[in-house]
Amino acid sequence: MSEVKVVDNRNDRDKKLNIFMWAFMVLGALFTLFLIWKKDFYMENSDIASDMILGKLLSQEGGILSKNWFYSTELHVVHTQLLYKLLFHIWPDNWLMVRLAAAVVFLILIVASFLFMTRALGLEKEGLLAASILTWPFGQWYVRIVTFGQSYVTYFIIAFVSMGLFFRAVQGGKAASAKNGDSASDCTGGNNIVVLGIYGILLALISFVAGLGGVRLLMICYAPLFATSLVVVLFAHFAKFAGWNGAKEFGTSAKAAFIYALIPFAFSCIGLGINRKVLCNKYHFQDQFRETWRDFSFSRILDTLSDSLTLFGWHAEVGFVSWQGLINCLNFLLIVGIVVSIIYVYKKFWRFQPIVQLFLVYAGVLTLITTVVLSCSNKYYSYYWLPVIPYFLVILGLGVFSADDNRTHKSVAAYIGNYRNVVCGLIAAAIALASVSVYADPNPQDQYQDYAIVDAIEWLKNSDYEQGFGMFWSSNVIMALTNGRIEMRTIMDVDHIDDLGSEYPWLQEVRHTEELPEGKFFVIVSARDYDLGNQGSAMIFGMSDHLVYGNDSAYIYSFESMDDYVNARNALW
Repeated sequence: MSEVKVVDNRNDRDKKLNIFMWAFMVLGALFTLFLIWKKDFYMENSDIASDMILGKLLSQEGGILSKNWFYSTELHVVHTQLLYKLLFHIWPDNWLMVRLAAAVVFLILIVASFLFMTRALGLEKEGLLAASILTWPFGQWYVRIVTFGQSYVTYFIIAFVSMGLFFRAVQGGKAASAKNGDSASDCTGGNNIVVLGIYGILLALISFVAGLGGVRLLMICYAPLFATSLVVVLFAHFAKFAGWNGAKEFGTSAKAAFIYALIPFAFSCIGLGINRKVLCNKYHFQDQFRETWRDFSFSRILDTLSDSLTLFGWHAEVGFVSWQGLINCLNFLLIVGIVVSIIYVYKKFWRFQPIVQLFLVYAGVLTLITTVVLSCSNKYYSYYWLPVIPYFLVILGLGVFSADDNRTHKSVAAYIGNYRNVVCGLIAAAIALASVSVYADPNPQDQYQDYAIVDAIEWLKNSDYEQGFGMFWSSNVIMALTNGRIEMRTIMDVDHIDDLGSEYPWLQEVRHTEELPEGKFFVIVSARDYDLGNQGSAMIFGMSDHLVYGNDSAYIYSFESMDDYVNARNALW
C-alpha cells in the first residue's frame, strides 16, 4: 500500500508540475506581448523595421519575393515578411498591431515546433520546461532578435521541425515514448515505408527552401546534423571493431541517421547553389561567402563560450547593488545550474535511450561547430548563439527530470529528483525576474543602434511630412514608427542626396536609387553619424535657414523640393 501511495503522490506531483509549466508558458507569452506593446517605440530600429517595410511592400506588389527591394545578406524566401504581408491587409496603417499579431503567431509556432521535436525524443516534460522558457523575454538579445525583432524566429521554427522529422525518421517513423523510449505509435510494414518516405520528402522540401534563402540554416542546423551523423557512423564502426556490446544499440541507428541527415544537407546545398547561381541574378542581396577566418585563439574560444551563457538573462551595465543587480545574482545561479546539468547529463550519457543519445551528440557537435566558427570569424556578435540556446534548455530539463527520486542511495541527484517541483519553480523565478529586468531596460548594448532620436521621431509623427532622407540607423525606424506615412530614403551622405549614387543599396526599395522624390521633404541628421552643428563634419549644417528641429541627438532640415536643397547647398560653395 505504501508503494501505491508513493506512486500516486508522484503522479499528483507531476500533474501539478505540468499545469504549472503550461501556465508559466502562457504567462510568458502574455508578458512578451505586453513588453512589445509598451516598449515598441523605444525598441524599434532600422534592422528590425526593414522586414516590416518589406512585408508592406509585398502586400502592395503581391508574391513572396520582390525585385524592388535591396535584401541584406540573405534572400528571405520563407521569412517573417510573408506573415507581415497578410497582416498588413488587416491592419494597413497600424504597424504595432501587425507586430503584436505576428508575435502571437510566431510564439505559438515556436512552442508547437519545439514540442514536435522534443516529443520525437520522448522528452515531453523536458520539452515543456524548455518551451515554457522560450515564451519569456528573458534576455535582451533574445527579445531583440527573436520575440520582438522576430529576425531569427523562422530559423528556430524550421530547425525544430526539421529535427523533429529527423528524429522520427531515425526511429523508423516512430516517436519515442516518454517513459521507456519505445514507439509511441504502431507503425510497421508498408505503412512504415510510406511514413519514412513522407519524412524524407518533407526533409528534402524544407531544407531545399531553406537553402534558397541563404546559408544560415545550413550552418545552424543541416551541416551540424550531417556532421553528427558522421560522428555516429564512425563511432558505430569503431564500437563494432572494438567489440563494445554496450554501445551496440546506439550503433543500430547509425545508418538511418546518416541517410536522414544527408537528405536535408544535400537539398539545402542544392537550394543554396540555386541561390548563388540563379536567384542572385534576379534579386538584390549580398554574398555571405565574403567572410574570412581570423587567427585561432583559445582565449577567444573561452570568451565565445561564456557569451553563450550570458544570453540566459544576464543584464550588463546595471548597478552592482540594485534590484537588477540582485536579479543577476539569481541569474548566475541559473547559469551554474545549466553548466552543472550539461556536465551531469553527458556524464550519464549511456543511461539514456539511443535517440536521446543521438540528440546529445547533435547538441555537442552543434556547440563545437558554433564555438569554432564564431571564435575564429572576423564577424561575430554574441546573439549568433541564439539558435543553440533552446538545446541547452533541453539539457537543463534532462538534468532536472532524469534525476532519480526513488533511490535507496541518497545523493544530490536524488535530492533534486525529490524536489524537482521546487527546482522548476526556482528556474521559473529566475527567468521571470530576468524578464522583468529586460522590461525595465530592453535594449542591449549595441554600438550600431540609435535610440537617442526618439524625440525627433515623435516630432515627425506630429508633422505633415511624407518624404524624408536619413542615414541607415535613422531611416527605416522612422518609417515604421510613423506607420509607413513617411517614406524614408536611406543615404550614405547627407551632402549629396541629389545624387542617386548616394542611396544606400541595403534594406530599402530599389526605386529609391532610380528616381528622386518630388515635393517637400526633410533630412534628418543624427549625432550618431555626424558632429552636430559642425560644418566641417557636414555641409548641411551651414543651411541654418532650413533647420526646423534640433536637439542634442538630431537635427532636421526641411526643403520644399530637390531644387531648393541643391540651391541651398550650392550657395555654401
